[in-house]
Amino acid sequence: MARRDAITVLAWAYMASLTLSSTCSAATIPEHLAVITQSTQPFVGVTYYRIAQGADAPQPPVLPRELVIHIVEIDPQAPGVSFFCSPGNGPQPDEYTRQTTSQFVDAFDLSLAINGDFYTTDTGDTANVHGLGVSDGDIVSPPARRGVCRNSLVILYNNEVQVIGSPTIPVGARNVVSGNQLLLDDGRVVAPDDKYTRTLNPHTAAGVDADTGHLFLLVVDGRQPDYSEGMRTDAIAELLLAFGVEDALNLDGGGSCTLVFADGADGAARTVNSPSDKSTPQMPGRERAVANHLGVYARPNPDYQPLPPVARPPAPAAAPAH
Repeated sequence: MARRDAITVLAWAYMASLTLSSTCSAATIPEHLAVITQSTQPFVGVTYYRIAQGADAPQPPVLPRELVIHIVEIDPQAPGVSFFCSPGNGPQPDEYTRQTTSQFVDAFDLSLAINGDFYTTDTGDTANVHGLGVSDGDIVSPPARRGVCRNSLVILYNNEVQVIGSPTIPVGARNVVSGNQLLLDDGRVVAPDDKYTRTLNPHTAAGVDADTGHLFLLVVDGRQPDYSEGMRTDAIAELLLAFGVEDALNLDGGGSCTLVFADGADGAARTVNSPSDKSTPQMPGRERAVANHLGVYARPNPDYQPLPPVARPPAPAAAPAH
């Protein structure tokens, strides 16, 4: 009996290893970024890349400034992977009730999530977003009004992911979040040459590799001197293109930028990036309560090894006493 149980356990382990190896096929890290990039697989079908260049940057530096960039690659067809966007708030005012990304992950037992759309900021605990918002087939926010946030990340019922550049509701749309700039269109950088593009900021973006169907989520930290200063959106487009992404859009940024994994103690939500809201170079800021989010369900990877934290600059020396 004991031997049969042992054989059964070995068989399950073997099948699990096949599942992991067959669903974790990931992008190739761009050669010029390899020296400053680490990766790990927190969930089956999910690969996390962290690109970090600090004060100890290689010479010559790979990137033009100190940066910490987080990229998550998701295979939508991996077993156990599904998506969920923030639901509406029903009869309450406005479209959504604001919450942090960690609260969203905990509330719906998600594996990971990012912040979503640009939203109204003068309505307190509730908010409207500026583009199309769909949650599990329910239209929470209609297509863009007045031409704002016309571009959307669309996840169909079959888990196919699309980036669309028109204010329409695609047939078969199950979950949708929207953004302002289209960054990549069929492998071409299309971020407009304007002040928003050229300003260094924290940003959240999403894109699709048309060849593999994989979804890429990007969060770059910013507004934190000596840790991460932020990026231009056209540079984000070039970075995603280097990872094989052909179509991408920019989501809400600034202090809203948040990436959360449910990989803390007992699966608790953990903020992976360094939000800029109330941040200092020595410590991350607080999570901002935003209108909506894009969440992912996935199976935990039993072999997952979290990446060590990125070193932050030391506190300034105290002024000498007089």
